[in-house]
Amino acid sequence: MTRVTPIPGQPAILISSRKSTLCVADLHIGYELELREGGFNIPPQIDNILQDITGIDEGDHLLILGDLKHTVTGARRRERFELAHFFRSLRERFSSISVVMGNHDGGLDRDLPDGIVAIRPTGVRIGTIGLAHGHCWPSEDVVKAKTLLWGHLHPSLRMTDRLGGSVNIKCWLRGGTSPEKLGRRYKCIDVRESIVIPAFNRLLVGSPVNENAKPDLSPLTRSGYIDISEQEAYTLEGVRLGTVQSLVRGGKRRRI
Repeated sequence: MTRVTPIPGQPAILISSRKSTLCVADLHIGYELELREGGFNIPPQIDNILQDITGIDEGDHLLILGDLKHTVTGARRRERFELAHFFRSLRERFSSISVVMGNHDGGLDRDLPDGIVAIRPTGVRIGTIGLAHGHCWPSEDVVKAKTLLWGHLHPSLRMTDRLGGSVNIKCWLRGGTSPEKLGRRYKCIDVRESIVIPAFNRLLVGSPVNENAKPDLSPLTRSGYIDISEQEAYTLEGVRLGTVQSLVRGGKRRRI
């Protein structure tokens, strides 16, 4: 039996089957380069990302669920240098490393070192868990899983206190699906549960789903197959906050 276990306090999840696989998504290596061009003095983040991943004890294998790098087409010279350093360091920690191609990973397959497995954007299945980035339709094999684990949305929640102060926190989204919405797209679809993993990069807190669910970002949500408003939101520590819809009051952010 395949199990998924979120890592407490981290936007990461452990997949336990015949082997244990640590899964993270949306690293966006090189994002700070774009911020610098906009006038922000942001130091390189690669060491922070490495520290956060290697600091997690669980998992013998690593699966990166899309958007490893930030530049959409190709990679900048600095990004290529950081990617080489990134994989050299990770190989000391993990037995194998795989990368599902995301919408920001154009040309990444040309920059991956030997031994790093590139997986098509349509995803992969590990036992009863289907995995995809989420920017395109998953494969027939992936939707034959029981649970779909994906990223791409960078989910977060905007919470306000009684004095009007607000904070934006990363969150997990977990809930049911509506297979009937997909019509004739798939011959067989068994996925009944969706889990959206938060962005791993510290700088990417994410888009507040209780302000704007942005259903157009993925075909999974555009189709109505996954209704963001009906998903349960959890903090990184595993605290259940309720459905996204319940976290919106009168069109305003819920107060805490």
